[in-house]
Amino acid sequence: MKLSVSPSVDDRGLRLRSQPDMHGSIVAILQTGEMVETLDSENVVLASLGSKDQWLHVKNSAGLSGYCAAWLLIDPVNIVQSQNADQSLFLVIVSDRLDTNRLRLRLQPESIANTLASEPSGTILTVLESRAAAQSRLGVYGQWLHVQDPLGRQGYVSAYYVKEYTSPVSESAPVVRQGQNSELISLTDEPTKQPASTPQAEKLDSELTPLPAFPTQTSVTELIPIVEKPPTPFMVKVSNSVGTSSLRLRSMPSLSGSIVGVIPAGSHLEVLEPQQQALPKVGVFNQWLNVKDHLGRQGYTAAWFVEPPAPIPAPVDPTPVTLQPVAIVPKTTSGFEVPVLAQDSLYGNAACSPVSACMLLNYYHVLDQANRTVSPQQLINMLDPGDGTPGKGMSLSNVTDELESLGYMHISQKIHASLADLKAELANGPFIVTVGVKLVGPGTVSSGVPRSILGPGSTIHAMVLKDLSNDSALVNDPWSGKELSLPLDTFGSMWKLGLNGMYMIRP
Repeated sequence: MKLSVSPSVDDRGLRLRSQPDMHGSIVAILQTGEMVETLDSENVVLASLGSKDQWLHVKNSAGLSGYCAAWLLIDPVNIVQSQNADQSLFLVIVSDRLDTNRLRLRLQPESIANTLASEPSGTILTVLESRAAAQSRLGVYGQWLHVQDPLGRQGYVSAYYVKEYTSPVSESAPVVRQGQNSELISLTDEPTKQPASTPQAEKLDSELTPLPAFPTQTSVTELIPIVEKPPTPFMVKVSNSVGTSSLRLRSMPSLSGSIVGVIPAGSHLEVLEPQQQALPKVGVFNQWLNVKDHLGRQGYTAAWFVEPPAPIPAPVDPTPVTLQPVAIVPKTTSGFEVPVLAQDSLYGNAACSPVSACMLLNYYHVLDQANRTVSPQQLINMLDPGDGTPGKGMSLSNVTDELESLGYMHISQKIHASLADLKAELANGPFIVTVGVKLVGPGTVSSGVPRSILGPGSTIHAMVLKDLSNDSALVNDPWSGKELSLPLDTFGSMWKLGLNGMYMIRP
């Protein structure tokens, strides 16, 4: 039986979990309108669908299986049958030819019009023009359709990337369970039953999570790329939990695959699939990773027995700090006038992300009083449980839903960007960059000196980029609470350690 992610999920996405409760690890994030296949019987599905505190076992289009909140899934067949009672209603679906991209919903029927939203493959759209006129343009390059998406947003999409919607055929699939420990070489391949988990109650919205933001593009295209292949390989390590046993490397992602080799605990493996696809599988039972070992052997290994290699901690120097801060060029008159804020001791000296975000909110509030702004402490108070850890910080993507609640709906991010990307994005205004730095001052082992940046290092840090020239980068640094003009080569070294990350916030 086919189900669809409810429109009430909006842009936050729905968690696909490894077990039927809020404690299950996140396998994937499902988007509004995305179709999933149920792995429970139809009777179980119909009894649970839409019910609070009920969970359904499902599989997404990428073949990842897990459990979803039943109250955030809908049966599109019944909805479409109800809608089709109005014979004038014409539905189309975003084509799967997009692959991992999204389709732009534009304000006007032209490729230079503003983007209102991005629609993933499988999204059902309501056509706002006559069926006869629309059908003649379906799949035709250069043609446009006036549509409304599941969230009620109206605009125009390229007709080339949509097709007429037909109701899916309901079907069920068997539940396949495998033994959690069967991948250890000292055990047999006989599968054992996975322990049943008791569903637990949680808040209605706890299954909603911010979607990974997509990069802004300056080229004229109707497809918005979501996944970018990193230039460096993603590595994982065989977990010490295998003990003295070894982990099987198989020819197929299942217990039926022949054994290509065995790998001892602590071995490093190169992952042969995109990091964004592989990372949610790491440590998750019943998931498999396509990997290559140090001998060049390729195959599949049990993802629940691997882990990301721990980052090498920066060495702690007990001697007094004698290094000098990076050379600071005197402040120039170029760049955007973004107010500087200091993070001080907020969030256990780890508030660079919310403080950088608030600098941009203040900037847009000065431009237009209708743009809302809050203090860093107020933004921190808005965070959901699990969005960050005091003393360790938080990911910028974890403040996206809070910023959207303040009215900032045009938020995107990009990693592994280039200097050309920075210069192009600065045409739209200031934004946040992530860098790797060495920090000194209160809150570090060198607390007896003023807060400053000593150059590239292992601490991931957020700051606001205001200008970029051929020889320097102008930033607002929340750690020191100062505007800094960094030599371009120094900034480039820092930015590379921060995965060349960009995070854009626009009203």
